[in-house]
Amino acid sequence: MSTPPTRLVHPDPTTNKITNDLYDKLNQNQQVLSSIQQIAKAAVTIQQVQQAIASASASSSSGGKSGPTTIPQVSPLPGTNPALEPLAVDGSLVEFAPSASTPGTLYRFSSANNGWNGPLLGGILSDTFANFANYSAADYPGVFFLQSDRLVLYLSNGTNWIYSTGVFRDVFANRPSLGTHDSGYTFLATDRNSSSYWTGSAWSNFPGTFYPTFRSAGGGTSITATDSTVWLTGAGGVTWNLPAAATTQVFILVNGVSSGGNITVTPAGSDKINGAASYILPQGEAIIIQADGVTDWLILANYNIASGSTTLKLSFRSFAGASDTNLSTDFTVESANSGAATETLLDATTVSGQVFSIKNSVTSTNALTVNTTSAQTIDGFSSFTLQPQESMLVQSDGTNWIVLSIYRIPPTALHATSNGVQLTLTGSYQDIAGATVTLNRAGLWMITGHVDCLLTGSSPAITFQLNAGGAAQSPTSPPIFIAAIANLMASQTWLYQAALNDVAKLQAKSNGGGGFVNSSPASSTITALWIKP
Repeated sequence: MSTPPTRLVHPDPTTNKITNDLYDKLNQNQQVLSSIQQIAKAAVTIQQVQQAIASASASSSSGGKSGPTTIPQVSPLPGTNPALEPLAVDGSLVEFAPSASTPGTLYRFSSANNGWNGPLLGGILSDTFANFANYSAADYPGVFFLQSDRLVLYLSNGTNWIYSTGVFRDVFANRPSLGTHDSGYTFLATDRNSSSYWTGSAWSNFPGTFYPTFRSAGGGTSITATDSTVWLTGAGGVTWNLPAAATTQVFILVNGVSSGGNITVTPAGSDKINGAASYILPQGEAIIIQADGVTDWLILANYNIASGSTTLKLSFRSFAGASDTNLSTDFTVESANSGAATETLLDATTVSGQVFSIKNSVTSTNALTVNTTSAQTIDGFSSFTLQPQESMLVQSDGTNWIVLSIYRIPPTALHATSNGVQLTLTGSYQDIAGATVTLNRAGLWMITGHVDCLLTGSSPAITFQLNAGGAAQSPTSPPIFIAAIANLMASQTWLYQAALNDVAKLQAKSNGGGGFVNSSPASSTITALWIKP
């Protein structure tokens, strides 16, 4: 039990009796309060009454008597002496907000240091991008902020909001201007079916991205970011101007005329194309070019077009087995196996410069693992994992493999509920039926559990935990231990590094007394959000 607040002693008998009556009613529990919020409200009300009495006494004092000018604070919020606050007991949680109109984060009281500790790691704020500027990172260290209209997640380091994960989907014209703390921010242009990322100072297209557009040009023109293939249909002897090479975009340029002259392909400013100030594209030829992201356009392929037209074909092969080794004649290799599969790359020393596209085309939850031979690496890793419908483009550098581009599908948040299925508590941890999710991607997950409890008997108490990958997990804040409260909903957050298809579930046990989890019609829930690989 917490120490009762210091009583007001007033020389006026009437005032002293009123104050003592109020304290006696609170300490003797003559008024049963149904929740912690009501207790807090009652405590504040007593404080207000004390202050009103003190003020009235001071203004009407007579006979040389004067009333007190200060009242001891009775407040559930963190204070300079929390041990004197009636709600400051081990496990108490309060919201601590910068202002009355701004959402805050949770703090927890502990007698170990006689203070409020927080904010609890894993807290999440949610508001629109337009209101993001109202939340100072200094007020929310260690807290996540979800921009609810853009679905991107930031984490406060106590000084700045740092982009963490998420993809903003909108038309290209609404691609935002960002800052140094937004590095890695991903934008999907829904009208172009293309993705780009923020480097910390500029936007850059994901390497190897092809834009599925076609445009006919009757003469001289400027190639724009909306182009993919541009085909000259008018007379030659014209100039085509490229955009800045600071992107990593790929273009197919075709001089489709059978007579009439060449196309002069000219980079922007001081940029180069294959190291030169311009490139002459003869009639009846086509080139595939890609910007290096700095100042140069690289010619990836050059094609001679017979009779003024051509069809560009790259090899495609699909395999349905559990394993496969790619061939030197491959370009795209597709896994169509219904289960987990493995694709092994050729010896990089035998196919220097060759490019392969690998796609996991299954619609189930099974992954495709891309392996190497002879202890070679892929961007420094021994293997890569592709989830369903993901793909990657790799090239041999003569020694190892490098990733030119990779297409990832961001997972959605996972959520499960017990739907009111009641669990009778025992002295051992038991699964809370229904509060279970399967983590469908390897990597770091943030998992939040909410448990509804009904406790019975003398000195009832309960703890609950997360079991993931077959083992109990340590929470990101002190373990939940609840006691002496009949009905409640408790929450906890964990950060868990998962393997593919790890199962995460909530468990609970009694530490004394009896009771139930999920007292009907309430339910316990588990929510999992993938953060990064």
